[in-house]
Amino acid sequence: MSTPAKPLKIKELKDKDKKPFIDADLSSLYDKAYSELGLQQAKRDQLITIYIALFSVIVPVCFGVEALDPFLRGIILAAGAFVGMLFSMIVVRYRIYKEVYWLCCQTLTTLLSIKQEAYTKDGIQSVFFSCLKKRGRSYRKNSSDDNSPFLRRIYVKKNLFSAETLYFFIISFLTATIFGLAAYYLIPLSFTLKLICSLVIGFLAIFYLMFSYFKEGIKVYQVLIDNSNASFNATYRKAWFLHFFI
Repeated sequence: MSTPAKPLKIKELKDKDKKPFIDADLSSLYDKAYSELGLQQAKRDQLITIYIALFSVIVPVCFGVEALDPFLRGIILAAGAFVGMLFSMIVVRYRIYKEVYWLCCQTLTTLLSIKQEAYTKDGIQSVFFSCLKKRGRSYRKNSSDDNSPFLRRIYVKKNLFSAETLYFFIISFLTATIFGLAAYYLIPLSFTLKLICSLVIGFLAIFYLMFSYFKEGIKVYQVLIDNSNASFNATYRKAWFLHFFI
């Protein structure tokens, strides 16, 4: 018979051990947040470069070796497409954290003009939410009214041709192309049906990736849509540099 696990016991700090207010070095935190923001972009660029290099290797190998079995050719292409999907998911994650770190930088800049006695959980989160609302105004039906509805289509429209979106479209297009080619070699149908299926699968792949990209981006501002505490926390928990309150 196994011995029951002991319950978790963590000794809480006493009030006498806590500072009356937080003397955080906001300038240093800002520098770190700004550096992290740039790091997310550098990581994204590296992933896209790696995948383009992978694409330039997979395609010549698959089509340059005439003796390669069509089914094996399809397997290789499918593996490349799977890697592309994983890379795409990572790029989306970098994009989300870049947005949140930018909000961190705005929040830290604003906190410089606020008394240190206000550096509590409620105080810091209030400033963060204020910065989030300010950045989200351009996605509202009426940008001058904070009570105006946040519209997803406006978010998509304003970000559709941004550098971030175009970068992501590149990796999405390459992934969808490889998916389509893999389907062409793996589906045992006539030439016409194989061609149609490969085009449809390629289109669905790029649609899914772009849909996920915008969906995750909108989640950062989800609290402006549903005014939910859970939605706010989902964004705020990513803002590591603002978790220094008592």
